[in-house]
Amino acid sequence: MRPDVIVVGIAGWAGNSPQQNFSIIKEEIEREVPGAKFFSPDYLDAKGFAVRFRSYLTIEEYARRVEQFIEELKEKYPDVPIIIFGHSMGD
Repeated sequence: MRPDVIVVGIAGWAGNSPQQNFSIIKEEIEREVPGAKFFSPDYLDAKGFAVRFRSYLTIEEYARRVEQFIEELKEKYPDVPIIIFGHSMGD
């Protein structure tokens, strides 16, 4: 189903904890905002001990990864508005 709006959560660069994921935010947004679909290029639904996705990347590499992720969403959903927010849920 095509979403009415896409929300993209971008976590801070240096996170290293499996608790730093957007699963709870995803559930809240998709429940409270009719037609919304939540995406994140990292940590979403991450599980396990000491899960790491970004800590080995430079800030430039991480920025390119995020940019590519957003471009892929724009291609897949060309007419859907995209809201992007950043949040550091780090230690």
